[in-house]
Amino acid sequence: MALGKTKTLVLHTGDHKTGSTSIQYALAAGRIRLAGRTLCYPSRLAHNHLAVRFRNPKSPDAAAQFNPLAETIGKKAADVSVISAEHLEGAKPENVKTVWNTYFTKVAERLGIVSYVRPHASRTVSTCAEVIKVGAFMGDSLEEFFDKRNMTKRLNYTPRCQSWRKEFGEAYTLRPFVRSELHEGSVVADFLKSALGDTDFTIETGKSANESLSLKDLMVIKLVHQSFQDQSAHVRLGMGWALARHLNAHESSKGEKLALHRSLAEKIATVFRNDAKAMDAEFFDGRPLLQDALDRSVETSIAEPQSLRIEDHLSPAQQRDVAAMALTMREMFDNGSGWQGYLRENKIKAISSL
Repeated sequence: MALGKTKTLVLHTGDHKTGSTSIQYALAAGRIRLAGRTLCYPSRLAHNHLAVRFRNPKSPDAAAQFNPLAETIGKKAADVSVISAEHLEGAKPENVKTVWNTYFTKVAERLGIVSYVRPHASRTVSTCAEVIKVGAFMGDSLEEFFDKRNMTKRLNYTPRCQSWRKEFGEAYTLRPFVRSELHEGSVVADFLKSALGDTDFTIETGKSANESLSLKDLMVIKLVHQSFQDQSAHVRLGMGWALARHLNAHESSKGEKLALHRSLAEKIATVFRNDAKAMDAEFFDGRPLLQDALDRSVETSIAEPQSLRIEDHLSPAQQRDVAAMALTMREMFDNGSGWQGYLRENKIKAISSL
């Protein structure tokens, strides 16, 4: 079968914690309709598994991943095709261009890149909650997370965003993950508006994806992860997402959320002030979006740090019950097979209910 061409290939590159899951779920579940145009999203979830292939884009492993994807896009020959992977946040733009030129120019007429940046303070809090959820941080405080995860370097946005713009020019669209700035107040609608321009679209109603957990629920998941620390990151990620999905299904899970305390908010405002100013000037028409967000984070911060110690949120009896369930789960993992795939399949099935 001869391959056709998609008119526009849209590469959605994150960032992390900017609503990527909501965008991916809407695309994968087929909840998006374009007026008079066709849409192709060749994944049941996300394309994050491809991110590692961008490091060595002409390797045999990369070709084994990108050639079949390009073929699928060419066979569909939709007006718009989307690849979405927030793990591309840290990719080198020159490698992304090599992938485009090597594999996708034969099946796409043009490339568009859409990415988001989240204000520094809220990104810190959201990332901390996420890495607790997937068993990647077992520390006792938000400040410990900020220091140990080298957030000062990770959230210095300007050099990274400049490199993307230098490589791709007008094909690169950077949007602020600020609710008041999003089209219709929705990151899904904003992504489609940014990717499609004037094309009309509709989005079928669905439940929110990846809702934030209460502090207590995070400690429940953290306790479970204590029994799985020697497992792979993929297993812990699958476990964390499954637990979060079930905990969020109950109203009783709503409660105090992870929040920034005053001293850390002031530290973040000081550390990232220049970056926020540069980003606002270069990417957001001089409007002080990220600068104002830093100021608000200080104004709305809580007085004292929250503890991330399990014993400060769960009673001894609760700890016993959760630990017993976790150990039972671990015994099942140790005496079975295919659990990683099972968790992923269940996550994909859950999309249809959103």
